[in-house]
Amino acid sequence: MNSIKSLIYRESMKESGKIYRKTGIPLFALLILFGLARDYIFFPLMGKAWGLALSTTPDGFISNSNIITALVKSPWIIPIGAALVIVYALLSLWQITAIIVGIAYTRSGENVRLGDLIKISFVQLQGNFKPRNWMIIVYSLIIIPMTNIYMTNDILSAFIIPEYIQDFIRSKTWLAVLCLIIVIFIVYIALRWLFLLPAFVLKKKDFKYAKAESKTITSKVWLKNGINCFIYSFIELIRISIIPLILIMLPVTVCYLFMHGFRYASSLFNTIGLTIGLEMVKNVTGSLVGISIICFIVELYFSGLAKHGIDTGIILPKPADAKPGRISFYTLCKICIGVFAIALAVFYISTVSLAQTNSSFILEIFGKTDIIAHKGYSSKAPENTMPAFELADKCKQADYIELDVWSTKDGIPVVIHNSTIMDATGVDEYVYNCTYAELRKLPAPYNMSAKKFRNARIPSLEDVIKKYAHSTPLLIEIKGFEQDPQLPAKIVNLMKKYKCEDTSMIHSGNYKALEAVKMIDPDIQCGLILAVVTGSFYDLPYADFFSIEHTFVNRSTVSNLHKRDKKLYAWTVNYSESADALKFTGVDGLITDYPEDIIDYYTDTNDLVNNVIHNKVVKILDDSRAKTAEENYSKGNY
Repeated sequence: MNSIKSLIYRESMKESGKIYRKTGIPLFALLILFGLARDYIFFPLMGKAWGLALSTTPDGFISNSNIITALVKSPWIIPIGAALVIVYALLSLWQITAIIVGIAYTRSGENVRLGDLIKISFVQLQGNFKPRNWMIIVYSLIIIPMTNIYMTNDILSAFIIPEYIQDFIRSKTWLAVLCLIIVIFIVYIALRWLFLLPAFVLKKKDFKYAKAESKTITSKVWLKNGINCFIYSFIELIRISIIPLILIMLPVTVCYLFMHGFRYASSLFNTIGLTIGLEMVKNVTGSLVGISIICFIVELYFSGLAKHGIDTGIILPKPADAKPGRISFYTLCKICIGVFAIALAVFYISTVSLAQTNSSFILEIFGKTDIIAHKGYSSKAPENTMPAFELADKCKQADYIELDVWSTKDGIPVVIHNSTIMDATGVDEYVYNCTYAELRKLPAPYNMSAKKFRNARIPSLEDVIKKYAHSTPLLIEIKGFEQDPQLPAKIVNLMKKYKCEDTSMIHSGNYKALEAVKMIDPDIQCGLILAVVTGSFYDLPYADFFSIEHTFVNRSTVSNLHKRDKKLYAWTVNYSESADALKFTGVDGLITDYPEDIIDYYTDTNDLVNNVIHNKVVKILDDSRAKTAEENYSKGNY
């Protein structure tokens, strides 16, 4: 029996390989067209619709601080949001349906034009989209993103949980175990429903019957199916990545050789070209591997049908015969690939030319990113204590030290993160119910066992400012404004007392606290902290910058803020994956518990800040100024 199962998997791999060789590139061209339609038609229209919904809210945007008010006062938010989620799910399903339909036609020996494939896949999806099949929406929004079964679907390619929520889950053992159980259950469901979409699309079965058929086929082999899919995807990743690597990097090499005669552009071009080229290799490879995996899943589906004696017939309309004068599917694929390669080469050449004539372009994308030590060097010492600030102050990579401030019962601003002192001292009490003298008696290294921190205490803000504000600027977060409305004034007075109001900054999740600061001194830089945000929040008058959870940071948001001469700092960036997602966004700062590790990651993998910006762009600027001065001198303009 085991030998028969192994034979089925080997035959499925063999057949899926044959189908992939026939459909891989055409279906990749299909993904490009879907991507263009999504980015330039559907998403802009969905953005306009969501913008209209947000315009009915009191503030014009939704964040973690005003979400309840927005939902209560704007009746359009929930229905429009729900409608957009459904459209979002349908777009992802349409893309996957088109791939499955294309594979099915290839298996049957049929040739289909690209336009017909898109039309037929839409008709197949539309015919099955009935009220009783509403669970397919849930499946596409939860199971697919969390398990990433269909890797080609870059709309729902990954399920992202904000990092601060991940950290909170890790800090609670029971919650971490619960989440692990949920994830295992979802993976199990995904493997049992592995053939749900092929049955739903190709046999036009309702969700209930498609699910039942998938469970029948995967009975007793669901785990083996998952293991074989993983092995197959790993093999295909290695095999397929070679071709895109050659196709993408060849234009880079050719353009580099062509541009090598340029005086300063070659090294800059090489860095930018290789970085972007490798990123594109990753995206192209991911799409092609995803197509190959779907070929394998479809083959396993038909093998499973035959094994269980289930009818293998499918319901697909016969594609229209090719008409004279029409461009064939494969010709269109060749045109797409050719245009893609030419566009890539033009992009590289234009990037270098622009870098030579307008260095602000490079500074905008690859400009200096500030590294902000979150709660001091909190990964090496107890957070928000003098040892953590001492380490951050000595860390050459840290441009700012971030800290949190609450008021004590007797009105003294102290540095601590939470409203309770439990995490810092082990005592279950609120900060604002304790006097400063009482807090000073409690050791603060409760979350670290190292003996060298046993004398750490909760410090006053004045002690921190007095010792560190002139060597490393501070980013002070105001907390507990509701408990002490005078806290902003106390912080500003301390900044003025020690003359650091021009270098240090203030941010808060409470916009009224920023307003209070600006009423005292409008020149102090203030920022609004946002954990979740959508809409047009850029023009808030009392916010000079924004500190946004990094999951919600993108190039568009950064650009909109930069147009208004405002900055964006991303928090809390503790992992290389998080930093990688922020590359090329133009973000102004990274708030992190690991200042040395994050900057090392940036310089090791990107080498743009130190190598390109400081050496190449500055050199281009100097030479440009020298040339301009020489021309003015020769013309007598001096």
